[in-house]
Amino acid sequence: MSITDRDRLLENIRRIVEDEIRAVAGYPATYEYVIVSGSTDSLSAEPAPSDPPLDLPGLNQVPMRPSSIGHVTPLPGKRCHIVFLNGDLRKPSCTWVEPDTGQPIARTGDSVQVTITPADVATMVLANSGGPVTAGAPVTITGQVTGGSSRVTSE
Repeated sequence: MSITDRDRLLENIRRIVEDEIRAVAGYPATYEYVIVSGSTDSLSAEPAPSDPPLDLPGLNQVPMRPSSIGHVTPLPGKRCHIVFLNGDLRKPSCTWVEPDTGQPIARTGDSVQVTITPADVATMVLANSGGPVTAGAPVTITGQVTGGSSRVTSE
């Protein structure tokens, strides 16, 4: 038997064993996926390339279950971790998304600038009093972050 024939035979045996284990245990691991689209509530993703290849389905409307109180909008092309509750492929849940390292963050005590546009002012005025709104140029305000969550970090 040549090495190629032996490798092919071993690969087939490995797949049979994996299929049997999944039939009994389901999908108990955490799987890496690539985000296709998403919101703060759910995402759609495709299985990330893996070695050896895994036979996992593409997923739509997977609930986001982050471990912190922060919200994130998953970016297409970034990686995420998917678990299947109780090993059931019908119950996917996203537990982590790759961070957008280009997004700046602010910590308590940092100086920040906020630009308020005429549309922002109109929204605030209408929400609070319904009074008239005068349009003007955007205004930039400088201030300091005075509070935040100790459970959310920059890493």
